[in-house]
Amino acid sequence: MKKFTYILLLIFLSINLYSQNIISLGRSLKNLKPTYIERTIHVNTARSFEAIEVARYQSLNHHTNWTFTNTTTNIDVHIKRILAEHTLKSPRTIYGPYNYVRVFSKISKNEDLTTNKHLLDWKHINQTTTYNGAHHLINKYTLKLIYLEMKQEGINVSLTDMQKNAPAIFHPLHGDPQYKQYFHDYASQLYDYHHYGMKVTILNILANIDNIGIANGLPKMHNEYIIGILKETELWCKSYHLVWERHNSAIELKDYQIPTNVDEVRLFKE
Repeated sequence: MKKFTYILLLIFLSINLYSQNIISLGRSLKNLKPTYIERTIHVNTARSFEAIEVARYQSLNHHTNWTFTNTTTNIDVHIKRILAEHTLKSPRTIYGPYNYVRVFSKISKNEDLTTNKHLLDWKHINQTTTYNGAHHLINKYTLKLIYLEMKQEGINVSLTDMQKNAPAIFHPLHGDPQYKQYFHDYASQLYDYHHYGMKVTILNILANIDNIGIANGLPKMHNEYIIGILKETELWCKSYHLVWERHNSAIELKDYQIPTNVDEVRLFKE
């Protein structure tokens, strides 16, 4: 009988139907608290490797699992994050498409789901006086400029979809006016994208954000966090015809000491 008290009622409290991701929340019949966040990545079979790599890295969190279904032309990768009491840890371990990341700030308002250690971090994220919430790593304005260039070249994508599915994170210094240039320097982002591609653009943004974080007493970003963001970005680029790497660019990752094998990557440590 105990099992039946935890039967999930599939109420789609937050559902975003975009071409790459579908996000939904499920609740428990017992207490009506959010019980899981499920994300479905829908891509053609040519993108199946990238989608599965995204799921593998998201599942380094041991409260997350993934499965997939496929046809001859498409693949749906399902990533489910279970939200038991006091299992939602630091906002700085959350990353993914914007429409996925922003759901975490919504459910973090239920304090029973958040670990006591990180309760104040989530309260800071959800302040209404300043914008500290989920934010695009690549500015929406930068994406609009890239979209207009693509349109001139005859590449047609949905700007709204591209922005909603763009890589996003949480950071406690986002929204602080003195660090605005680190988060919203569209000119530098556009320069890096045109010269090197989106991979270098993202790495430069992360390096700059990491440096100001360390200067303010925050821990250095974990290697697996950076790799996970890169994998999300690569899938997103290939889904929306953005340039991931330009052939004349060289990328140097030695400062991050990133392991090449996913099995060597440790779990997030708090």
